[in-house]
Amino acid sequence: MAEPREAGVDRLVAFSDAVFAIAVTLLVLDLHEPTVSSGLLHALLKAWPGYLGYALSFLIVGIIWAQNHLMFRFIRRTDHLFLLINVVFLMWVAVVPYPTAILARYLENPAERQTATALYTGVFLVGGLLVNLQWQYAIHRDHLLAADADRGTIRKLTWNYAAGPVLYLADFALAFVSPPASIALIFLINLFFAISPLLGPLIA
Repeated sequence: MAEPREAGVDRLVAFSDAVFAIAVTLLVLDLHEPTVSSGLLHALLKAWPGYLGYALSFLIVGIIWAQNHLMFRFIRRTDHLFLLINVVFLMWVAVVPYPTAILARYLENPAERQTATALYTGVFLVGGLLVNLQWQYAIHRDHLLAADADRGTIRKLTWNYAAGPVLYLADFALAFVSPPASIALIFLINLFFAISPLLGPLIA
């Protein structure tokens, strides 16, 4: 029988889920209906950066939520410092709509799209670092993990999470060379994180 989670962990997961839900809901607020007397289709098509920003950020935050859910399959207890780390991580989650709005507004502006893309990818670089901080603290001396957690799976997750900051750093640098390529790369990075749990057994 798997070791049960402490009640504090369940409360933390519930709070985290609520913050994720609010963050993805706020993303849609940057989509505004056009007000035109004619040419509605053209106006709708012209707003494509907003659609792209919304879809991209919703998918990325959703994938990060799925990875967070996976992480907590192995965490059975918590402590005050871990709670504080999680608060900082959730503060990051809540801010994602802001760089998304910036990206959508300036993606078609040749003079500013580089800055907007760098801000967007840089925010996810910070997120990748915070995920690793959470996980590394949880696995340190196994003090927050289930006693029966599979060592092979823990190692796989550790390498998987560690790849995040490296990939996001490369993407951040690419934003200064080619913003469109940087946007494409951040999608591919998160596609990797979406399918990586399917590449092998991840059973707690």
